[in-house]
Amino acid sequence: MAERVYVYAVAAADIRLPENLSGFSGPLYTIPCGELAAVVSQIPVADATERGGGSIPAASSENLLRHEEIVEAVRAGAPALPARFGTALADSDEVTRALARHHGALRDDLLRIGDKVEMGVSVLWHSADAPAEATADDADSGERRGADSPGAAYLRARQVEYWKAEATRERAQALAREVDIALRPLAIEARRLLSPSNRLALRDQYLLERERIEAFERAFDELRRLHHEARFLLSGPWPPYSFVTPLARREHETRSPGQMGASESGRASGALGASGV
Repeated sequence: MAERVYVYAVAAADIRLPENLSGFSGPLYTIPCGELAAVVSQIPVADATERGGGSIPAASSENLLRHEEIVEAVRAGAPALPARFGTALADSDEVTRALARHHGALRDDLLRIGDKVEMGVSVLWHSADAPAEATADDADSGERRGADSPGAAYLRARQVEYWKAEATRERAQALAREVDIALRPLAIEARRLLSPSNRLALRDQYLLERERIEAFERAFDELRRLHHEARFLLSGPWPPYSFVTPLARREHETRSPGQMGASESGRASGALGASGV
């Protein structure tokens, strides 16, 4: 039966894997390349769903959890970069080419974040406490709407929508500044999705030293206690998926004439790049 190589993480070449830890369909092993090694297992094609250049287990909650448990177990013993669920290549040679292709960036990321963790913070507006409220002008416009032409009514409605969106954005930005004051000093790096809407105020990821987790959780709890107008959600600690160097930057920094052709590069990048590694 044909098999694919499923990648869980990238670590130093001399990593010692946890004993008795298996992958999806067999024992874990490493494929070395220079200073690095991919932590992998074989997966039968018959047990996987074809996707692009490789095969992956079905994206069930059970498989997602199993992938995360394996990554966490590997990182418990040594620094490692997590591969996202679904990272699979055709064979060992393709894994080696992918590691070689991005060796410098992966090595630097391993040194920078291989032993760090990620915490996620999301802030949701309470549905009964929507941040953007109608103004007195909105009410006046409603009374006059019957006398408006269709075009004028449309423009007036768009203007009201704009005012509400601006009010939401300003309130989200003010809240984001308070979140930064409370949490940013505890983090090495932070990433933010500021996407104010009637539901979502912001979504942040923070890169932490492990010893800072408890202090971060205490600061988060205090922040949540002070803000009753929104719902604060904390997730993690997780492997630092959000802080691995994006594939596009690796392509810019490492590509040179004579390297992989477009199709070969696409398969290798898709495997290690789409994985967060």
